[in-house]
Amino acid sequence: MKKLNKDKARMRADTYYGRGYNCAESIVLTANDVIDEDLVPDAPRVATAFGHGMGCMREACGALSGAVIVLSLLYGRDNRHGSEHVSQRAVRLFRKRFVKEFGSSNCGEMIGKDKIVKRYEHCRSLTETTAGLLVDFIENFEQELKAKR
Repeated sequence: MKKLNKDKARMRADTYYGRGYNCAESIVLTANDVIDEDLVPDAPRVATAFGHGMGCMREACGALSGAVIVLSLLYGRDNRHGSEHVSQRAVRLFRKRFVKEFGSSNCGEMIGKDKIVKRYEHCRSLTETTAGLLVDFIENFEQELKAKR
């Protein structure tokens, strides 16, 4: 894995969101830019329905869902005989970090009914921050994995 750049990740996520991609799409497109250009071959298609809280239902945050897609592609198993442990651990730990930063992983709770007018600005900022968190997380998780080998 190449050296990851948190600032570039934040900038790219902000740019994608500003161009009209949703939160989940912006995260997976950013992963292609800063982690591996072939990581998410069907980006943004693979993430589209996760945007805006899963199908615009304001449930699981789309930026978090995009990050889960990236973590699964990085650490998921190749067949049913492989272990799910590493990818599931990565997702649990990242979600914990995400909730620490934002107070929730639920889109509706984070936006709140009173903030609906400022949803665009809120979600754009959240997506940018999530991209940076994801890069930091992956770097630390990779170090943890190397230490266990």
